[in-house]
Amino acid sequence: MCAAASGSIQMPSVDIIVITFNGMRFLERCFRAIERTDYPNYRVILVDNGSEDGSADYVASNFPYCDIIRTGNNLGFAGGNNVALRLSLEREAEFVVLLNDDAFICDPEWLSKAVGISTADPLIGMVGFEVVKHPGLDNPTADCATAAALPPVRPVSRIDGCSLFIRSAVLRRIGLLDEIYFMYGEEDDLEMRAVAAGYTLVAVDSIVSHVGGATSSRYPIKIAYYQSRNYLRFALKNLSLWRVIRRTITLLDILCNPFPLIYREADVAHVRMRRTGSLLTNCGIYCLAIFWNLVHLPQTLRLRFLSARP
Repeated sequence: MCAAASGSIQMPSVDIIVITFNGMRFLERCFRAIERTDYPNYRVILVDNGSEDGSADYVASNFPYCDIIRTGNNLGFAGGNNVALRLSLEREAEFVVLLNDDAFICDPEWLSKAVGISTADPLIGMVGFEVVKHPGLDNPTADCATAAALPPVRPVSRIDGCSLFIRSAVLRRIGLLDEIYFMYGEEDDLEMRAVAAGYTLVAVDSIVSHVGGATSSRYPIKIAYYQSRNYLRFALKNLSLWRVIRRTITLLDILCNPFPLIYREADVAHVRMRRTGSLLTNCGIYCLAIFWNLVHLPQTLRLRFLSARP
């Protein structure tokens, strides 16, 4: 646990939750960047989500100030983060940050900025950062030079889950991440629920360099399945009937059309869904995604109804 600096008692407390699954190769640079943070009152929690590469032991040896949660099994992005979120809420942290292990924070003032604007406006429920995709581990600091051209604060419609700053009061009001997603879509779902509850989303000009897909790229079929089924689940839970239909057609085109009309290479979700390399496999994933959502439709609609209640 990072000890708060002297005189920080008046500063709101922040828990930084780093989740990892066999990501030890990223942890050195991730934690060294966190250590540069100039905000005085934060703690770090590592969620080792069933790693087999010694990630938890590495952090325990090299960053002894951190709390370590060993889940024992891979609970997914949602389940693993929720274990730490419950701990943070019990400890009455005023804000929490969800941070991927392959994210590199460029700006030492990132927390100061996020806390400052959130403290000034209680309706700001979540804060994002300017995420720059950076393939590989080499020289992530090169991405940090673009901050000068960004507005200090801007409203946004969604925030990348690799670095998501959340007001704890929001979680107490709307609940934690929806664990049935397992991975992909759960942060979008959380953000939509926050907006529906009257909170706003903003981003500050701090750069976060993110490798993205560093672990998941080794499991293309599994990732395509989760991305596809959750693409539909999110729509069924949060969007209009017309948009559900449109997403179902879009998914069919992306997965099963040899010459897709809607597929966009710039859309990370589209790439994840199609990249298995086999149309036959993709068509099987489409059928499984439809079947899974039909089986879980009663639960999805129940959660949709509960989210709509004041």
